[in-house]
Amino acid sequence: MMLGFLLARAGVAVVVAEKHVDFLRDFRGDTVHPSTLEMMRELGLLDEFLKLSDIRSADADGSRCLN
Repeated sequence: MMLGFLLARAGVAVVVAEKHVDFLRDFRGDTVHPSTLEMMRELGLLDEFLKLSDIRSADADGSRCLN
């Protein structure tokens, strides 16, 4: 997914295919780790990600959690 994003952003035509017919959360992570948030920030994606309605952001002291 990330490679597809980076290639598309560079102007390369990309198709990302999903292996599973359905999109169950069983196959998706439910935690976003700090290193992932940092990468998203570096790519300019973090602000939009945190605007999603089912996202809760984490403070450094853990007073809020991200899931």
